[in-house]
Amino acid sequence: MKQNEALWKRYMRRGVLGLLLFVLAVLLYLALAPVKIMSSSVFTSPGLTEIRLYVVTNSLLPAGDIENAGNAGNAGNTGNAENTGNAGNAETLARQIVREHQKQNGPRADGVYELRLYRTEVHYILHKEYAYLFCDASGNLLPRPTAGTDLLHSARSAPSLLPEKLV
Repeated sequence: MKQNEALWKRYMRRGVLGLLLFVLAVLLYLALAPVKIMSSSVFTSPGLTEIRLYVVTNSLLPAGDIENAGNAGNAGNTGNAENTGNAGNAETLARQIVREHQKQNGPRADGVYELRLYRTEVHYILHKEYAYLFCDASGNLLPRPTAGTDLLHSARSAPSLLPEKLV
């Protein structure tokens, strides 16, 4: 009887350990997965090409620096080191995404990109974006358009990652 209980405990420990390793492997896979462009829309007019990319960043945890760049912009651009670092992370992400898109579709010198960011593919399917970026064809961040401009005409449902300029 005691031998059966000892075997049962050993199998339970192995099962729990196996489950923990499986969860860790899934989280590690998601963390190391590259940024993935799910779909794109291209709007053209003379002298301007507007490209909207829907991008999965494969991050389950909050994207701290990138989200904070948008929140810092809502409070105004104070010019402190924290805002500069967050904008730098957003710009690095933008350059990576634009470079990947241009690799697949070729460069557009007059292109302006709107990057709509989703944490995972599940968020993409559920249309739960967490932020968006605007950048030029080289991945340099642009100020977000204000209401009434024709640049990337769509309703904004997530905060921008760019600091707003004080007027």
